[in-house]
Amino acid sequence: MKKRYCFNCGKELVPPFRNPNQQYCNARECQNARRRLSQKKKMISDPDYKANQKQARTTWCERNPDYYKIYRQKNKDYTERNRILQRERNKRRRASIKPADACPVAKKDAFETINAINSGKYKLIPISDNDPMIAKMDAFIVQLVVINDNSN
Repeated sequence: MKKRYCFNCGKELVPPFRNPNQQYCNARECQNARRRLSQKKKMISDPDYKANQKQARTTWCERNPDYYKIYRQKNKDYTERNRILQRERNKRRRASIKPADACPVAKKDAFETINAINSGKYKLIPISDNDPMIAKMDAFIVQLVVINDNSN
């Protein structure tokens, strides 16, 4: 008989198996890993299940509005560690952004050549005067038509 190993911890599975396709041992941590993976797959494959989970999470948050505030107060070391790690992630992200890419909403030199413009419908998005880095949400649909002047 071929030996089988737990997908989570790697320990050898001990027969007899109730389920011939058993892939996880009976350790609590491994069973939790199995359930997490099962739920993740279900969230991807079943839109009704995903919507129900989102609604349940929203309802729970509405019933427990101070939960995260209290949790952070009770777990100061954990909270501080997360803040430090987030600052490091933010620094790495900022360092990886090239100066030309500093504007996250619109590219400065969008058209390298005039031939890059094609006829068609486009969204025209006004940019705020106060903050040129952020585009406004309201957009106009415009029709652009390229006119070639081949008389040269």
